[in-house]
Amino acid sequence: MTTGDATQVSAKNEPPRSGRPTFLSVTRFELLRHFRRRRLIVLIVIAAILVTLLIVVRQLFGSSSGDAYDYASSFGGFVTILAALAATFFGADAIVGEFENHTGYLIFPQPVTRTSVFLGKLVAAFILMALTMGTYYLVVAAATGIVKGSVPAELGYSFLLAVLYGTAALGVAFFLSSALRGTTMSSILTFAILFFILPIADTIFSVAHVRPDGSLAFAAGTISNILTGPYPSAYPGDTTIPIGPGGTITIYSPAVPISIVVMVAWALVGFVLGWALFRRREMKG
Repeated sequence: MTTGDATQVSAKNEPPRSGRPTFLSVTRFELLRHFRRRRLIVLIVIAAILVTLLIVVRQLFGSSSGDAYDYASSFGGFVTILAALAATFFGADAIVGEFENHTGYLIFPQPVTRTSVFLGKLVAAFILMALTMGTYYLVVAAATGIVKGSVPAELGYSFLLAVLYGTAALGVAFFLSSALRGTTMSSILTFAILFFILPIADTIFSVAHVRPDGSLAFAAGTISNILTGPYPSAYPGDTTIPIGPGGTITIYSPAVPISIVVMVAWALVGFVLGWALFRRREMKG
């Protein structure tokens, strides 16, 4: 066979480049899939309910003397709940679902690499998570501006930290989705790690007088702490509280620069491990 013949055969066996799906096609498909399943709507409804309840409680029982920082900070504690739900809704079944539902038999033979599939699913999950966070913070900013007459710049910093934390939470979700065999276990474990296991571990470290700087849940404390007042002058430090005769417990305050590094590290490690496991995983059954 001549070189020209080999080139022609290779060209015939290779899928057309113009019609080759990319990660953007996967992203579009994943977004449409989540919209059809109404998961984004459900999460935004949950966010709206949380904000509404907090606004009502603040108006009925809150102190009218508080400033814009005090008002906005009361909403910060619920951001991690939304992030955990977003990671569970949009990331926990992103990979494992293709294997459990056997849809991988239709997707994987297509002229698209697994890296493109993984990246497309990741981008779609990030967009949906960011939309959820953005909706929540827009309502909080509007409520703060209406009630207090001003919106502190730190609310924008808090939003950026919330998106970064949500990205790290997606890293946990994608890793578990690539490592586990069922969507139910992946979803439960994702939410449990973010909402229960890591915060409990932080409490244990605090009781033992050890700063849990490497914990994702501890780093998430910056989301609400940065709303305490003008940053960095009013950012809270560590607080030691006496308990019982001669005993103390230290409430540690996460530093913003270290927390940013920690959240980036959790996101990168989760995505890289998830991608590596996904590439090597085989369809069974």
